[in-house]
Amino acid sequence: MAKLLKKNAKPPPLAFEEESMKIDSTGGWSEGSFVVGTKGITDKKKEQKELGEDDRTKPTKFLLESLEQLEMIGFGSSGRVYHVLHKETKENFALKAIPMDCSKQARLQLLDEIRALSRLQHKNIVSCPDAFLVDGVLYILLEYFDCGSLADLVKVSGPIPEKVLASFSKQILEAINFCHKQHYIHRDLKPSNFLVNSKGTVKVADFGTSSRLQGNTSIASTWVGTVTYMSPERIKGGEYTYESDIWSFGLTIFEIAVSHYPYPIAEGVGQFGFWELLDLIVQKPAPLLPKDKYSPQFCDFVGKCLEKETEKRPSAETLLKHPFLSTSTTTNEEVASWMAPFIDRIKENIKKAAIEAEKDVAINEK
Repeated sequence: MAKLLKKNAKPPPLAFEEESMKIDSTGGWSEGSFVVGTKGITDKKKEQKELGEDDRTKPTKFLLESLEQLEMIGFGSSGRVYHVLHKETKENFALKAIPMDCSKQARLQLLDEIRALSRLQHKNIVSCPDAFLVDGVLYILLEYFDCGSLADLVKVSGPIPEKVLASFSKQILEAINFCHKQHYIHRDLKPSNFLVNSKGTVKVADFGTSSRLQGNTSIASTWVGTVTYMSPERIKGGEYTYESDIWSFGLTIFEIAVSHYPYPIAEGVGQFGFWELLDLIVQKPAPLLPKDKYSPQFCDFVGKCLEKETEKRPSAETLLKHPFLSTSTTTNEEVASWMAPFIDRIKENIKKAAIEAEKDVAINEK
């Protein structure tokens, strides 16, 4: 990883008047009981009481120097994402490398994501085995997905068949239900934040805008996330709770079913303006799947997710009992078999997108 460290090392000042980064005596970024340092993550809330104060320096198998860089799979203005190999176990991971000379809001969002992923351990939530702060660069070690996201998949596959949608929906809802039981709202569910692998497994990713509420009846009001997938109560700036995630989930499943965004974009416009989107989501009826192309059960399932009135929108736990899912027998192996013809093109597209993004950033930095 020496090459990666050298390429990304751009040590920012680690002390700010705004105090969005609190650096302790060991060089670790600390926030309450949570510390990200050169040796990885220490979360005192998860550690046993008998462990000592120097737990953050305890050796782990995921030391940064134990990772071998294979290829870059993502590139943006905030940093790079690499496909890496753990040399001892031969496990594949994704590694985000982000210089910490970003804004206060971006730094806190990164910390929120690491903390949430470290605490929300579920078979359908992307795992974060560790994170490191080295020479002013934050490295986040994440589970690797060889087929990118549902957004990457649908660009190649086109409309996804119902039997596959049932499997994806069940896996995603199990993760959402788990998050909600832990009092977390994701707040940015969309096709690009559901990662998928060649084994037919889909997992929820990107918890940077997630929020933890105090209980089952708590509400939130912060305006964050991707506006095109916001529920009516969120986009108009109102208070919201767990059911706002259900709307975003429903819109996502609708989109990958038809392979385009559910709301109609005016011809020649190319994208929505905020006020047009606000009118569509708040004032107009929710989009409906064409009944001549989809089963009554699937139409009802998506329709319930897109109930405009929060009180009528079911919880993730309730949706898991819906006949569309409870009668489905699709296995991950069947999903993997359906995906197989698309995998090479998906990987090629991801690699091309990373290269093009790197070129664009290089041009903008000149």
